[in-house]
Amino acid sequence: MATNHALAVGSLRALTIGRITLLFTLQNLASALLGGLFGALIAVAIEFPGTLAKASRLPPTNIDVISGHE
Repeated sequence: MATNHALAVGSLRALTIGRITLLFTLQNLASALLGGLFGALIAVAIEFPGTLAKASRLPPTNIDVISGHE
């Protein structure tokens, strides 16, 4: 019975590094990781706006080249 409670998604877990103990749940950990990932992506987009714009454009097609709309 205790094993089932330890594996529950909302249960509190502890990670001790040195003398510091961090308490977390899996939901809190996942939210923090996703927030960090999206924050890093936004920081890159702000720092290099021209590079991101070039990467998001599609290459010209044959019709664009012929009509002069590159």
